[in-house]
Amino acid sequence: FIILAFTSSLPEARVALNSLVEGAVALSIGNILGATTIILTLIIGLNSIKHKSMPFKGFFGRREVFLSLATILGQVAVVFDGRITPLEGWILILLYFTFIFYIVLKSKKSGRKDPVRKRGESSLPMLLTKTSIGVVALVWSANILVEKAIELAAILSIPQILVGLFMLSVGTNLPEIALLIRSNSAEKEKLAAGNFIGSATFNTALLGFLAISAPYEFTNFSAIVTVVLVLTITIFVLASMVANNEKIKATEGDIQLFFFVLLA
Repeated sequence: FIILAFTSSLPEARVALNSLVEGAVALSIGNILGATTIILTLIIGLNSIKHKSMPFKGFFGRREVFLSLATILGQVAVVFDGRITPLEGWILILLYFTFIFYIVLKSKKSGRKDPVRKRGESSLPMLLTKTSIGVVALVWSANILVEKAIELAAILSIPQILVGLFMLSVGTNLPEIALLIRSNSAEKEKLAAGNFIGSATFNTALLGFLAISAPYEFTNFSAIVTVVLVLTITIFVLASMVANNEKIKATEGDIQLFFFVLLA
C-alpha cells in the first residue's frame, strides 16, 4: 500500500521539485489537485465498473478509507481561502504521517506478512532492477512534462495552474492508469484499490511540502473553484458509498465518472 502508492506518485513528486526550481509552483499545485480528482473520479469509477465493484474489507476497510478521505480533504481545506501557507503545509504533513503511522501500527498488530514468492515469479534482483528502471523512467518523463507544460501555458497564454489541473495531471497519473488496466486478478484488484487511495492520500503530503517550501496566493482562484468543489463533493460521496456497502458498486462507479465528465 505505502510503497506502491509512493512509487506511483513519483511523477507528482518530481513535478513538485521541478516546479520549485523553475518558479512554477502554480503548475504543481494544479497537478496535485487535478491528479487527486482524476484518481477519485475517473480511475476509481473505471475500476469499479471493470470489476463490478471495488470492495474495502479486511486490512484496508471502511475505517481506513474514511481516514484516507479525511486526509485527502485536507487538500481542498487549505486552498479554499485562495492561498496556502507554511503553517497549513505543516498541518498537511502531520495529517499524512499520522495516517501512515496508524497504517503501520495496524499492520504490526495484525501480524501481516509479505506473501511468499510463487514459483515462476521474478527474483529479488530482477524485481529491484525493473523497479529502478521504472523509477528512472518516471522521473525522466516528469522532467519533460514540466518543461512542456510551462511552454504550453506560455504559448496559449493560460494560467499554469490550469495546465496542471487539466493536462499535466493526466500524464502524472499514467502509473495508476497502467495499474487499472493490468488489475485482472482478485489480488491485483485489491492492490490497485489500495494504490489508488494511497496515491491520492500521498498528494496531501506533496501539497504540504509545496506550502512549506513556497507559500502561494492564488491570483485566479475562480479558475479552479469548480475543480475544488467537485473534489470536495466526490470525497463525501465516496465516503457515503463505502459507509453503506463497504464497497463501491459498478453503478456507483458511473457516478464517479459523471463527476469526471463535469470537469472534462
